[in-house]
Formats: sequence, C-alpha cells, structure tokens
Amino acid sequence: MLLPLFFAFDFVVNILQLTRKIRTNTRITATNSTIILIEEKLVPHSFFHFIFLNKDEYDQQKISDQILAHEITHVRQLHSLDVLVIEFLKRLFWFNPIFRLYKEAIQLNHEYLADESVIQASGDIVSYQQLLVQVAGLKTIKLASNLNFHLTKKRLVMMSRKVSKTTILVKEALLIPSALIILLLFAGNSVADKREGLFASSTTDTRDAFFKGGIIEFTNGSGEVVKKLYEDMTKKEKQQLAVPLQPTQVQIQEWKNNTKYRILIDMKEVENNKLNDYQSSDFSYYGAKSLNQEQIYVDLLTPQFFTSFKRFGGIYNWKDGQLRLKLPPPVVVSPK
Repeated sequence: MLLPLFFAFDFVVNILQLTRKIRTNTRITATNSTIILIEEKLVPHSFFHFIFLNKDEYDQQKISDQILAHEITHVRQLHSLDVLVIEFLKRLFWFNPIFRLYKEAIQLNHEYLADESVIQASGDIVSYQQLLVQVAGLKTIKLASNLNFHLTKKRLVMMSRKVSKTTILVKEALLIPSALIILLLFAGNSVADKREGLFASSTTDTRDAFFKGGIIEFTNGSGEVVKKLYEDMTKKEKQQLAVPLQPTQVQIQEWKNNTKYRILIDMKEVENNKLNDYQSSDFSYYGAKSLNQEQIYVDLLTPQFFTSFKRFGGIYNWKDGQLRLKLPPPVVVSPK
C-alpha cells in the first residue's frame, strides 16, 4: 500500500516543482509560448506552453536557434499531454513494467518529431547532431518534454534515414491506445487517446489539401524519377511526402534578421522587413536551406501562389525531404 502512495506523492511533487519554477523565475512572453529563465544548469525543457532555459546562457545569447526550435515543436504538438498521461499510467500500474517501455517509446517519437522539424527548418543536420552531443550530459526533468539525450544514439541514426513524419506519428498513435486498452481493463473509460488519433489524421488531411491537384516529381522504389498527379499516387508514395510546415509567429520574427536570413516569398527574393506585412497564417509552407556558414535561405509560400502555380502546370519536386518548385518553360510562339 505504501508504494502506490509514494508514486502518487512523487507525481504531485514533480508537478509542484514545475509550477514553482514558473511562478518564481523571470518570464518572457512569446507567440504561443512563454520562456522561463532559470538559474539551474539543466537541459532546455518544456511543459505545455512553458519553455525553460538557463538564464545565464540566454542572457549571453548562447541558446542555439535549433534548440529553441526543438522546444517550440514540443509546445506546438502538445507533447506534455502525452508525457503526463503515460506518467500517470506508469504510477497507477506501478507493478507493470510495460508502461516504462511505453514511456521511452513515446518520448523517442517526440524527439524524432522535434528533430525532423529542426532539420527541415535549418537544413543543417551535421551542426544539429554536434549540438546534441555537446549537451548530452545535462540533467533532465521527469514530467517535462526534454531534449532527451539518453536516446541520442538512436536519434542520430534516425536522422540519416528517410522516415516520414506520418510514419512516426502513426507509431506513436498506436502506443497510446495500446496502453489505454490495459487501463480500460482495470479502470473504466478514458478519452486520453483522442488527441493522438485526431492529430495523426489531421496531418494526412493537411498533406492532401496541400498537394491536391498538383503534379509531383519524385523517385520511386526502383530509383526512377517519375511524375504523377497527386491523386494518382499510391498511399505509400504519398507517405514519402513530408507534411507541409506552416511557420510560427516566433519564426517570422526571427527571420527578420537580415544578417542571418535571406527571404524568398513565392519564389521571389524580398527584403527581410517585408515580413512585417505578414502573419504566420498567411503562409501554407516554409522551407530553409543553408547558403553558407553565416546565412540561410528561407522559402515561404502563400496559398494564393499555390492556386496559380498548379493552374499553370507547376511541378512539385520532392527530393531529400525538401520541396522544390519547378515552373514549366515558357511557350515560344514563332512569328508567322
């Protein structure tokens, strides 16, 4: 009887520790998130919309943009909800070791999703991998979404493989319902799995809406470059296409830095301050590619552009996880 009480007490203590950090430390409000500056030398971590960073490193501008983007992904995708659910189940069924395995698998999928988001935005896998190794020894927090470096080796291997975000999400979505089936055998109904199912299906819907009516150029299983109307592609072929990313307002603000970023809007280069005329919701896709060690190209595309792009026979070229647009050559009419 004492052991379940101890686990319940530990769960409450961890929640109180996080809420105390939020109340007692400096806050910086950002779009869709709040940064909490702490004195402790801990790995950057998040809890719902709160992101915890070391104050000295933040003041000295030592927090990497890639680290911040990683934590913003945890916030945006509500990974803290998954962590709380599995932590609760792990303590409720303390005698069943399977929930410890579920927790590790769920957190690993969270890290894959956050890693993929960072790499797709920065286009620089090598520097990101080096960053993960550098901070691998820092202490983590139980109930928070951490940059979980206990699983670093698996993550570094995954970065070198082509795995779609949908595949990762489906694997994660299968874990939660499996755990809940066990829970239902002991403790009535629960609705904790609904968010995962909705989230997984919404990514598929986003892909369908984005590519609908478009011509896709991609490499098939035989290594051949083929062109197909999106609707004619097989389910497996569609899953090769990563779900398009919509930028956050935090990213829009960061990209105004003209010393670090060069901006393309609808395939035309513009001044960085042009972003003052836009909100994140004005774009349906963004991609990023390193030009050199100092500058990054950010490619932003509006929904209106896609409408005309598809109407005039543009082609989506998908290669190495990057979207490249190809307009058809101009039609030359010979004079009579």
